[in-house]
Amino acid sequence: MKIAFRADASDHIGSGHIMRCLTLAKELKENGAEVSFICESILPLAAQLISDAHIQLILLETSAPDEQDIMQLINLLNSEKFDWLIIDHYQFDADYEMAVKPYVKRIMVIDDLANRAHQCDFLLDQTPGRSDATYKSLVNHQCELLLSSQYALIRDEFIQHQQQLPDNYSISTILVTLGGSDPQNLYQLILDSLINSSRFDKFTFTFIAPKAVLPLLKKTPHLKSNIYLKSLSDNLAEEMQHHDLIITNCGVTLLERCAIGKPGIGIMVADNQKDNAHAIAELGAGLVIDSLVQLPHKLIDSIDRLSLQSQDCLDMIAAGQSLVDGHGKRRVAQKVLSW
Repeated sequence: MKIAFRADASDHIGSGHIMRCLTLAKELKENGAEVSFICESILPLAAQLISDAHIQLILLETSAPDEQDIMQLINLLNSEKFDWLIIDHYQFDADYEMAVKPYVKRIMVIDDLANRAHQCDFLLDQTPGRSDATYKSLVNHQCELLLSSQYALIRDEFIQHQQQLPDNYSISTILVTLGGSDPQNLYQLILDSLINSSRFDKFTFTFIAPKAVLPLLKKTPHLKSNIYLKSLSDNLAEEMQHHDLIITNCGVTLLERCAIGKPGIGIMVADNQKDNAHAIAELGAGLVIDSLVQLPHKLIDSIDRLSLQSQDCLDMIAAGQSLVDGHGKRRVAQKVLSW
């Protein structure tokens, strides 16, 4: 079976689309599928991860979405004879999907906005608590919906590093990682907030940031000895395992943090993370900061609260692991491969 993924990664949109697709792509490949990525834009780390997985990367020579993008994709589908096209892209909707449908056997869409119509065979939305009613008026009646966190695309390493629920909990080490891009300069904002507060000298902080961001962070005045700066890589699960509190964005990394079994604070860095953020907060699987204007003082208050409340941390770990069991990618792959 030949399967193509259509997704992009850039400084503007980040690398979340590619990362969750790559998780599914690896699972499909391990089960015998021939997998390719088709991208218009790609960040260097994302491209390297695709290469490391021995998966073909095909670059389009256009800016998505336009007629040229569609024509190039149609030509690829015609020549490569893919069985499945899996689309993870906020700029594409039913019009795009119907245009390419005649040239591929099946289409799956990965979405979490629920704000536009789709024409596909499967639609995957891993937002916790997502129900059929959300998409009832947005998809064709033949579409099978794969919804909520039971289908969360979690990388194997986060399952391998899963923690058992302890009897008690304390926080001394804190990890900050916000994804593959930082257009809003949030790493610097958080770093400055911590430096300016003596309340956190008892903690050790590790920032895992994109390579492009690190040189600027290292120039921060009065950088304290309890703050470490590292480059974003593919060992995030291991880093999470070695820290007590995880501060992430509210995208797929938040779900990975739930799966591994750590308490956390989610920062909503984009509107497309709103549903994920609110679901996690309502279900008690994390604290959420949904206002960047209030980020500095809300982050400090949240760290204070969790560092003083062992039971809150334990409840958060239990809620997160019950929400994300880590087997979502296998469930999705089984659906695709058995079609």
